[in-house]
Amino acid sequence: TPGSDDHFAVLVRRFAADATPLDPIEFPPHIAPGGGNDVPDVASNAEGAFIVTWGGVANAGNDSDGSVKARRFRSDATPVDSQEFQLNAYTTGEQYAPRIVAGPDGKLYFTEFKTSRIGVITITTDGVIINEIPTPSQDSGPSGITVGSDGNIWFIETNALRIGRLVWRM
Repeated sequence: TPGSDDHFAVLVRRFAADATPLDPIEFPPHIAPGGGNDVPDVASNAEGAFIVTWGGVANAGNDSDGSVKARRFRSDATPVDSQEFQLNAYTTGEQYAPRIVAGPDGKLYFTEFKTSRIGVITITTDGVIINEIPTPSQDSGPSGITVGSDGNIWFIETNALRIGRLVWRM
């Protein structure tokens, strides 16, 4: 849906397995008004709770180029967080196109394309803890991310033309 400033707005709408809409209308995951929010992604858990991520210029965090934001929702689409929160701590350069996946360890993993990092979100009773891990290749531009059949987190290093893997020993 078009937003302001020739950018697009991020909107959410849930559907049942048979494609029946669960929400009467689309709703924005963010509190801040305006456009410039783009390239969304979503991850969910077995209970149906979900997190929406997005990036863009309207999300300026600690820099003027933009940042990566997220907001968590319960399975009934009520927000867990009172507002969106910034995912990326490293804010040099434009931040956009986050991809996110729920890991087998209960953590969430997301890509930071411009900073060549994989973010790790740990949700605790005290809140959200975010750590960032540099990718093996400098300026790799990590994009797609998934959980492999081996239980590891796999991602694409777009600029390096490589596949990366986070191996977790539990």
